[in-house]
Amino acid sequence: MVWANACKHAGCPGLLFYDLRRTAARNLRRAGVAEGVIMEIAGWKTDSIFRRYAIVDGEDKRSAMAALESAETARSEQIRHNLDTAEEKTENVRLQ
Repeated sequence: MVWANACKHAGCPGLLFYDLRRTAARNLRRAGVAEGVIMEIAGWKTDSIFRRYAIVDGEDKRSAMAALESAETARSEQIRHNLDTAEEKTENVRLQ
């Protein structure tokens, strides 16, 4: 009853204590903490339990897509740079 009253007063009625562990696991993962360390902190013995608690939400998906876009942009810029360098070298050989 104490937990239910505390949750109600915090504006989180129906919150389960295990929700806190799930939130902690998600936040640790987002902070870049290794899964093995998170599992040790939370007391989980198997990867399947970790995956059950490691919730992926919209923010995680948006971050993943932004990282992919950034990597692809950097890759495209590197390819353009390499092509420009190759064209310059070809032009220099022609001029000799």
